[in-house]
Amino acid sequence: MKINTYENRLLAVLFLGFGFVFFDRLALSFLFPFVAKDLDMNNSHLGMLSSVLALAWAISGITLGAYADRKDSKKYILILSVIGFTVCSALSGMVTSFLSLLFFLALMGIAEGPVLPISQSLLVAASAPKRRGLNVGIVNATAPGLIGAVLAPPILIWLATEYGWRSAFYATIIPGLVIAALMLLV
Repeated sequence: MKINTYENRLLAVLFLGFGFVFFDRLALSFLFPFVAKDLDMNNSHLGMLSSVLALAWAISGITLGAYADRKDSKKYILILSVIGFTVCSALSGMVTSFLSLLFFLALMGIAEGPVLPISQSLLVAASAPKRRGLNVGIVNATAPGLIGAVLAPPILIWLATEYGWRSAFYATIIPGLVIAALMLLV
């Protein structure tokens, strides 16, 4: 396997991209004890916030994924989606109430929706037939599990403990913008 092929570069960038989608998507779950204390929220609020994010993500995935299918180039839609969700995640650190957090999470879900469908389309088109299943599995299963569920909790909890939960949300913009730049290059 050549390391420097387009297929492998695309796989690496999409792995990071979808991994950090879940890093941002799961951030509230890990930071909620800090947020709840500061904004006087309870577990019912967390359930509603998570539901709105998931619903917006699902509807957006279908609609914006279908829109991207009609375009010759999906690259810029993907880059704008990554920038959009990472900005909304960072802006979640500025919220002052349940409703403002609900608003930013809904926007984040809309922005995140097309990331996976577009990533899958690009990856399948660039993958050798014998590697399609492997490549899609790496992006769909390994990236969110490793980056979103294994790396995110200790990093976000440490940031929230040391610098406050708002700073943890603000910090999520850094990897997102780096990934968007890498997507532009690949």
